[in-house]
Amino acid sequence: MKKHRSKDIPSSTMHNTISDLMKLALKQQQSARLADAEKNYKKILTSSPTHAGALRQLGIVLRTSGRSLEALEPLSAAQALQ
Repeated sequence: MKKHRSKDIPSSTMHNTISDLMKLALKQQQSARLADAEKNYKKILTSSPTHAGALRQLGIVLRTSGRSLEALEPLSAAQALQ
């Protein structure tokens, strides 16, 4: 797993925040709260734009929401990172 770093947040704190947001967003996604999940994946990507998991899940949320064209960018970016 890659470490995600930010100048303003210590890496251990940011990792916990990202991990917590990912867990929350996944639960929201599984509960069909897609708008909430989308917001949280985007929050993760604000601080860690190359987070492959958030990119992939955002793409899935967008596709599930009927926004297939919009889903292509994050899905392609996630695939390129792997």
